[in-house]
Amino acid sequence: MAVYNRNILGRFTGAANRLLAGAALWGALTYGVHAADPQPYVTSLAPTGQSDLDTALKASSDLLSLQSTRAVGPFALAGRVRSEYDRLQVALESCGYYAGKVHILLRSAKQGVTMDGMSTALASWIESVPANEKVDISIKVDKGPLFHLGRSNWWKVPRALPPI
Repeated sequence: MAVYNRNILGRFTGAANRLLAGAALWGALTYGVHAADPQPYVTSLAPTGQSDLDTALKASSDLLSLQSTRAVGPFALAGRVRSEYDRLQVALESCGYYAGKVHILLRSAKQGVTMDGMSTALASWIESVPANEKVDISIKVDKGPLFHLGRSNWWKVPRALPPI
């Protein structure tokens, strides 16, 4: 009985392996557009009109500093875009703009599609960009109002009553 079961199992796994290999080969031959890994991209940062803030934003941007030296795959690029929001927000706050907003848009020129950097479908969208196409990333920062520290007053706190 054990020999009979082993033969059936061997035939089944052999047929399953051939079926999976055929499906993979068919998928590779019929799917003509492949995602780039690493995905090339070009980043542009819109000027804010304030040179020290622009310098701080450029120095804080991973997308700008790593675009030519550290190419990454689609999912890592999506992670890099998401972390860019926090980095640029810190740069804004360090210059006194606590109510500022960061906007990042990714665009595929050939597809004509624009994707928001906070979209949950960002990694899948980057993966769908053809291998021979660069993703255009545009960063725009709305500064908001500049916060100023006014006058600070310190008062002496009266001593508490001793415990009973």
